[in-house]
This record gives sequence, C-alpha cells and structure tokens, in this order.
Amino acid sequence: MSYPTITLEEHFLSSNAESSVSPAIARFYSSISPSWRARLTDISTHGSRISDMDSGNITVQVISNSFGVSSSTLEAVSFANDELASAVRAQSRFKGLAALPMKYPTAAAAELQRCVEQLRFLGALIDSHLDDGRYYDDEAFNEIFAVAEKLDVPVYIHPTTPTDEVNAALFKGNYDFNFEMALGIAGWGWHCDTALSVLKMYAAGVFEKFLKLKVVIGHMGEMLPFMLDRIEEKLGQMCRGRTLTFRETWDRNIWITTSGMFTLAPMACVLRSTRMDRIMYSVDYPYSENEQGRQFLEELRKSGMVTEKDFEMIAYRNAETLLRIQAEPR
Repeated sequence: MSYPTITLEEHFLSSNAESSVSPAIARFYSSISPSWRARLTDISTHGSRISDMDSGNITVQVISNSFGVSSSTLEAVSFANDELASAVRAQSRFKGLAALPMKYPTAAAAELQRCVEQLRFLGALIDSHLDDGRYYDDEAFNEIFAVAEKLDVPVYIHPTTPTDEVNAALFKGNYDFNFEMALGIAGWGWHCDTALSVLKMYAAGVFEKFLKLKVVIGHMGEMLPFMLDRIEEKLGQMCRGRTLTFRETWDRNIWITTSGMFTLAPMACVLRSTRMDRIMYSVDYPYSENEQGRQFLEELRKSGMVTEKDFEMIAYRNAETLLRIQAEPR
C-alpha cells in the first residue's frame, strides 16, 4: 500500500471507566471478550494497539474514551482525558479526542477548552444521549457547542447503550438476552439513536445558532444517508421555524466516517448522498478489526466507485483538513 490513513473512531477504556459509568454500561464492559478488553486498555507506546495499526496500514489513530464516559463526573472524565493525553504525548501516531462530562455543561465546556488548548486534543467525542435520557436539543448544552465552534474543533457523536426504560420498551421481546442486547446496540438501536440525536439538534435550531459547528457521526452516517431525501421531504412538509433545511445542514455541518462498516453497498449510498470532502475512513477499533478496514479500502479503491483523488480524500486527506493534522506515509 502506498497511501497513509487516518482513523477517527478508535477507542480505549480508561483505568477508572468501569467504576464511573452507569450500571447498564458497566454490564456491557463486564461482558466483553478478554481480547477486546486487552486492546481497549492498551495505549502503550509500542503495544498491541501499534501492532494492530501496522497490520491494518493505519498511520494515525485518533483515540477516544469508549462510550459511557460522557455521563460521568468531571473528576472521572478529567482523569480519563489525562490518561489518554499521556499516551498521545508518548506516541506520535496517537491523537486524542476529549471525553466531556455532559451532565454538567459549564464544566464540559471548560474541559473541552482545557483538552484542546492544554492537552492538544483535536476535538471531543460524546455519547448520543446521557444515561438520564437527555439529548442535546436542550439549550443547556449550547455553551459546549459555542466553545467547540470558537475553538474550531469537531464534536463526534457516538452511539451509547439505551436507557433501561427505552430498552424495556423497544428491545426486550420473545427472544433471549443476546438478541435483546444486539438489537439495542450494534445490531440496530445504536445507529437510529445517533441519527435521532443529530435530528433533535437540527429541530432545536442548534445548527442555526452555531453556523460553523462541526459534527462527526460514524457507521457511514448512522442510517441518515439512506433516509436523507425522506427526511428532507417530510420535515419540509410538516415543520416550520428553521431557516436551513436538513439537507443544507448535512452539507455544511456534518462529516461522516465509515467506522465499523466494510461493504460497498452502504458506501454507494453515502457517495450518492454526501459531499466527498465530508467522508472519512475509520475502523471502530477494537470492536472492529483494522484488517477489515484495510481490506475494505482496497476493495473500494478497485471498485471504480471513486477516483484516486476521491480515495485519498476518504483515506486521509479529509481528516487532515478537518483535524488540521498531517498523516505521513510510513
């Protein structure tokens, strides 16, 4: 391979995470495989993470706290950010996205500023909702988005587990717990929930208050590319009060990554619905394998769906532009 890559949705589990997240999320982490746990917790300078990056042809990995930390206290979040910052300082191929204590918006805004200005993080990654069920349409969160806009850094909105109430209403059924859990998270619920989070922000006018706010979502757009025309039509028919259409917001404020999805059919939808300069490669490590991502990029490159210039934009150039970093070939 002759091209560099940057991946943006790549996770680690801080040493204090399981003691600080909600019981529902702690149950998830207690159930993960030993292999996932070992790789989640390894942010050492030359450990398994770097070896996996080498085998997957990843030049730069932008690392974030795994989901659930956004609902923790300021002290717990700051500890996790400092732990990640130490790893980033020690390994030039690591970059960081801040966790934010979103239950405490003033503290979260200050933590974002600290992480960008002092720890040299590139933005933030937050959960799609808080463990009390709140989304970011509430005006209380505006001061966080104001700081992100001022600092000109992106906010990555990542799926998280459903609340117990939502899980009981939507995902429990006449099947065993493994189906319930899968439907609530990576098998369905994560993606529509993150899409809903973005749509609620749009409906509340967040993107009109903060015209330069940059939001990133993963998993090839969390179902939104497929639904984009339908959303545009029906919101236009039924809703009033927004000066910008959702399509205009999509083109101006939203970036997407390919994280966790490695087939060409959803990519074809993305390419037909999304500006080329807003599509970025990611893996979702360690929940997905870097090798899967490498094979997907090779398949995409050979598919005829993108030009070589387009391919380079997806692999690393768009991320370079958004994050203001440089990926150098190894």
